[in-house]
Amino acid sequence: MRAVNAHSGLSEPELPTLLLEFHGAPAAVDEEVECVREVVSAIRGVIPKGMPLFIRISATDWIEGGWDIEQSIALAGQLGPLGVDLVDCSSGGISPAANAKIPVAPNYQVPFAEEIRGETGILTGAIGMITSMNQADTILREGRADVILMAREFLREPYWPLHAAHVEGFQASWPAQYLRAAPQGTPAREPMESPESARRASVRTSAAE
Repeated sequence: MRAVNAHSGLSEPELPTLLLEFHGAPAAVDEEVECVREVVSAIRGVIPKGMPLFIRISATDWIEGGWDIEQSIALAGQLGPLGVDLVDCSSGGISPAANAKIPVAPNYQVPFAEEIRGETGILTGAIGMITSMNQADTILREGRADVILMAREFLREPYWPLHAAHVEGFQASWPAQYLRAAPQGTPAREPMESPESARRASVRTSAAE
């Protein structure tokens, strides 16, 4: 779920999406945070029990008087107990006026994931200018985030995880249709259960109990 609109380069119509802008007025921020809390609770109440719930936030607007990392930490601390499993820590994208202030460079958003993780204990995802295996591995090994999330690098190299696994000597499964192109001995990937199938199975289990 996208709770605070980080950017709109790609739409996500298949995901539960809530786009909010925080304007700095305490009363408005409180109302919008409560709205996020209510949506999270509603979604957690209807999705299968074992389905993870991720939420993307803009950790800061990069605007004086706007939404900032301290507010993001407070928000994440409230969302964990409501059933959010991971916070995807992006930033910016709210105002064109902030673009010149954003220090875009490798790992520039990683500190947000690190700080939210350290202050709240919730799992976090790091994103933004993460392109290499060594870079991603270092972030995880240093405990700065729990998950690496990629965007533009996947547009450039859709099979990045498979190539990275091969280079590192990790035997990753490939889709059965692609096995002829995979390294020798690669196992076929088992189909994932769809959310609808999982929901039906959950309903059947509840009825049987």
